Amino acid sequence: MQHIDSSDRVGVMKTPTGNFFVLAGMLLIALYPRHPYWLYVAAYQLGLGALMLGMLAVGVGWADWGFAVFQFLEGEFYQGTSLAVPFLLLRADGRTLFGAVTPGADRSETKPSEE
Repeated sequence: MQHIDSSDRVGVMKTPTGNFFVLAGMLLIALYPRHPYWLYVAAYQLGLGALMLGMLAVGVGWADWGFAVFQFLEGEFYQGTSLAVPFLLLRADGRTLFGAVTPGADRSETKPSEE
């Protein structure tokens, strides 16, 4: 919560870990049980938390735009990117969750994607 008036500025920050970290981490553990790719999600969220803390400090200490950037990072950016990281890792690895299905093919004729 933030409060700005003529005398002082106050800001409160929750760390960017929680349900989105758990969902993304569990998905990566399920997809890659032998590789600790969930650590990428943890490192990403720690970096994002440091950036958010920096923007909060800018907002409290110097300029109001720091609060605006902080609110953007805390809301839509954090939620959207935290859930996208596992799918980006899948894409970088060349894997897909579901194989591509050729139109008109039976289940036995399905082929994995060659992208």
